[in-house]
Amino acid sequence: MAQIFRHVPLDYSRNEIRFLRLLPADYDDEVNTELFAASIERDIPDFKAISYVWDLKGPRKSITVNDDQFEISETVYILLKNLQCWSDATSGMNIWIDSICINQEDTSEKTAQIPLMKDIYTKASRVLVWLGDGDECTDQAIAKIKSTSRDHIPAPAWVEPVVTSLFPGFNPLMPHNNEPLEKEVKFRVQDMATNRRAFRTSNGFIGFGLKALEAGDKIVLIAGADVPFALRPRGEHFAFVGECYVEGLMHGELLREFPEFTNKVEELSGMRLKQFVIV
Repeated sequence: MAQIFRHVPLDYSRNEIRFLRLLPADYDDEVNTELFAASIERDIPDFKAISYVWDLKGPRKSITVNDDQFEISETVYILLKNLQCWSDATSGMNIWIDSICINQEDTSEKTAQIPLMKDIYTKASRVLVWLGDGDECTDQAIAKIKSTSRDHIPAPAWVEPVVTSLFPGFNPLMPHNNEPLEKEVKFRVQDMATNRRAFRTSNGFIGFGLKALEAGDKIVLIAGADVPFALRPRGEHFAFVGECYVEGLMHGELLREFPEFTNKVEELSGMRLKQFVIV
């Protein structure tokens, strides 16, 4: 097993890792690959990183790596059989997969390579997650997903009010031909879905804020500000947490409709607030 690794040594001073190039082939062809080394910091090739379930006790399969035979798990073997069908007809496909690109019998190599995994997954052009070979049920599920138009999939309930507030006149549920606007909308919605935290205030309002939000923070509307803000009580003062989106309060409705909630003076990091509302 170690023979292929002796032929492709690593220069730890350059943070080198190994890549596996899958040569183009059909599914029924033998798996033929090339192993090579490159620095993760420079001259890195385009590659895909693989995440999968290890199978240490299952049957073993053999593939060709740099004209030598190399044994892998059946899980990885089926994965490579599928990937070789997708590889470029001329150059193949570069991948990083730990069971082949790291000598699992060399403790010192594993110690040097494991800290680089964050950079490996970050710099990969795509991370592929392999859950195993499909069956009749999964094939039917994928076919159903592919046959369903995105226009027929209802958006989450919060998407329409958030998007229309950020982009007046844009209806996320209707077809449109404005590609730049669509990309901006997708970016903003994705940011809210992954980098924001949903909250419900003590008065029953629903909104989104930064992930730094904590229980006990105050969501406030400040006269003259464009958006609500989250403040964190700090003794007699407040610490600024960040801006928020609050459904139904993005256009000054509360200040106009409920003047009895308006407080006259409060301290905020040394600044005097002339008018604000705790949501």
